[in-house]
Amino acid sequence: MKLNKLETYESWNLEKPNILSPSRLYPLEPVGVGTPYTECLTSYIARLAETHVVTTGILVQNALAPFLKEEDTFQSKNGGIDQIFFHHTKIINGIETGIIKLIHTLDSLTLHNDLKFLTMLNWAERIPKLIFLHSVRAWCPIYYENWHRNQQIIYEPLLWSLKKVKVCVHHNQHVYTKCPYCKRENKLFDWNSRPGSFSKCQEWLGLSKEKVSLEPIQLQETEIEWQDWVTQNLGDLIAAAPTLSPLPQRKINETLSAYVNIIASGNIATFAKHIGKSKFRTLGWCLEKTLPTISTLLDICFKMKI
Repeated sequence: MKLNKLETYESWNLEKPNILSPSRLYPLEPVGVGTPYTECLTSYIARLAETHVVTTGILVQNALAPFLKEEDTFQSKNGGIDQIFFHHTKIINGIETGIIKLIHTLDSLTLHNDLKFLTMLNWAERIPKLIFLHSVRAWCPIYYENWHRNQQIIYEPLLWSLKKVKVCVHHNQHVYTKCPYCKRENKLFDWNSRPGSFSKCQEWLGLSKEKVSLEPIQLQETEIEWQDWVTQNLGDLIAAAPTLSPLPQRKINETLSAYVNIIASGNIATFAKHIGKSKFRTLGWCLEKTLPTISTLLDICFKMKI
């Protein structure tokens, strides 16, 4: 057979492709990072368990516990790590350094690097380590119902975990802390935790605005104003966390001292009276002998309108 011309065929790249190692757990995306309604870590773990079609307890026991056994964070003489883990749920969304190992474990298993923003850990150096989280789950049933109807992700915002947030200002309603069906409270994190459902009776916690309004809660105008302030400022704090690295160098005591000079010409007693706090406590904050709590900081900023 006679060939009149040469054919040119496509060339193949025989170099070995650079294939990234897969994550051990599904790399579920957290909701709302960088917004006031950032998802909390307990919600993320519960959703991660749901994605793997197992209970939250099984996920903790089989996927997380093996990596945490070397740590003292969740250890106890009275039970296994999976049992003790759920007795420490009040710290998981907070600022305790004990949750760092848990966050690193979840980051490595899901190949994420932003899960610390699902907690208040970024503010650990600025906020005193006093309890400022709800000891039980708190939620807005109208949000749950609306998300469900609009086929949006059901999750728990970190904002709902904060003790000072007692009202959903968007729906003019107190947040719920008791199941409307079995009338019990729920731990922040439980073996059968699922966002939107009560872990004990497994009932759906979403309620329409019409159903919620059957039991109206009268809110005073001052309470609405205060809760709106609290929600806005704590939401801003949560939203700002991913963008503040490193944290601002000015500390709380330096800022307060500056305001003493601006508002009261350096007179501690006058400034203390202005913010409604004792002179000695205010002096302690300015000298950095103690740190004001989140509640106190909100109160001070509210009175100074900053």
